[in-house]
Amino acid sequence: MMGRLLRAELVRYLYDRTFWIALLMIVLANMVVLTGGHQLEAPGREVLGKIMMKSVATMMIVGVYAGLSFGGDFERGTFSYPIRCGWTMGKALLSKILVFVAFMAFAIILFPICAVAWCTLTNGWGASFTPAEAASFFVMLVSLMVLAASTAMVPVLVSVATRSSAAAIAISLGVTLLQMPVLNGAHGLAAAHFLPFGAMWFVAKGDMSPLYGVMLGVVWSIVLYAVCTAILERTDMK
Repeated sequence: MMGRLLRAELVRYLYDRTFWIALLMIVLANMVVLTGGHQLEAPGREVLGKIMMKSVATMMIVGVYAGLSFGGDFERGTFSYPIRCGWTMGKALLSKILVFVAFMAFAIILFPICAVAWCTLTNGWGASFTPAEAASFFVMLVSLMVLAASTAMVPVLVSVATRSSAAAIAISLGVTLLQMPVLNGAHGLAAAHFLPFGAMWFVAKGDMSPLYGVMLGVVWSIVLYAVCTAILERTDMK
């Protein structure tokens, strides 16, 4: 059963002080980025669209932590420990990825969710909160979580391919920064239909269907996981 592997990975992240430090840095970085702006003066239903486009600091911190954590697994030799204990490579990889992307998705959307709660309390929701509105907001959150998880698969793939924390950090930061001029350009919305990071922006703004965001995130995650598996199957991890 994979339950034991999943629990072991869950406990590992819960007791990883570096993860909680990264989470604190994300909150502080976002507060600095929003200083002097008027994004937090918006009603709760609008603030997601206003601050998700400011999430580059979040993605950069997540990329650094991802490299240190997932890439560090290979450098320290801890990635192969479950395999040496008799688990298959596929189960070891899947358990690590599932817990890792769940924690990264949590890190990415924590501040936006806190901002929605704060703005709703201080500025109101901005419209009557009907069951349809509640369902729509829930679907949007699911979409953002799935897209956030798929963006976390990028440093996973780099870590698997290079087995280097430095490479995972550098490439993750590079991928984030290279997307910025594209997403801010005239064809940003078109590009976001293929880039999960950009899709997060436009789903939050209401310019892209949350269901399309879910589909895009799932496809990216499956493809990147398949590539990771193909690489490791050609590698002796014992």
